[in-house]
Amino acid sequence: MIKFFRKIRYNLMEQNKTGKYLKYAIGEIVLVVIGILIALSINNWNQKLKNRGIEQAYINRLIKEVEKDTSYFKDIKRQFDFKESKIIRVISTWQIDNLRVVDSLQYINDFRSAGDINSWYIEPVTWTQLIQTGELKLIRDKELIDKLFDYYNSIKKVADNFNQYPMSMNIKAREQWTEPFVQEAYENFNNIGDLKIIPNANVFEKIWRNRNKYFNDYAAIAIICKHNKTHMNNLEVSSKNILKILEIYKRTIK
Repeated sequence: MIKFFRKIRYNLMEQNKTGKYLKYAIGEIVLVVIGILIALSINNWNQKLKNRGIEQAYINRLIKEVEKDTSYFKDIKRQFDFKESKIIRVISTWQIDNLRVVDSLQYINDFRSAGDINSWYIEPVTWTQLIQTGELKLIRDKELIDKLFDYYNSIKKVADNFNQYPMSMNIKAREQWTEPFVQEAYENFNNIGDLKIIPNANVFEKIWRNRNKYFNDYAAIAIICKHNKTHMNNLEVSSKNILKILEIYKRTIK
């Protein structure tokens, strides 16, 4: 580009035999400035193309991430529903006058299930990367960014609430359901994780004698499961909505 402008200057100087060099010097400066502006425009254009490519890559990753969220929330909702049904079943057994267990293995696994709930939150990799690297600015739709903030904040809020009270209840329940098994033979107690082991009669009797102590905590966990099914359903709906918005925006990136 510079050589091109110098050639123009040289031709003008050769053609100028009157000694009016200043005129051509100014012309050269103007041409150089024009050249710089053109170069800057080309660089800006290339950078914009590069940014659009990065933006599209992030949007594609966000779409895949939210698709996984939708499936994940649906799965967690099923788990809470399954857990609630097991706890309600064991509570129903405690509400009768005499211990009557039709399926011993099912009963003991229902009893164990109250403490078998874990934290479900998974850090959103793509969204976290966008925030930490500052590349969130590459997404030009500010309304979309606001919706993404609302979406991920709502997930974190539900997860944090779950980790505060419900998880403490689960830990307490886990401590309770291990207590009756102390009367088991060591080899059985040591393999308590095996859900196919049916404990001896003493375990069933101890659970029955202490059912009033367990009752309130198990009822609270059943309610927790019910509430979290609602939360998961709401998050599933939110993920589907944000997915639609991302898909629409993806088609506008050029």
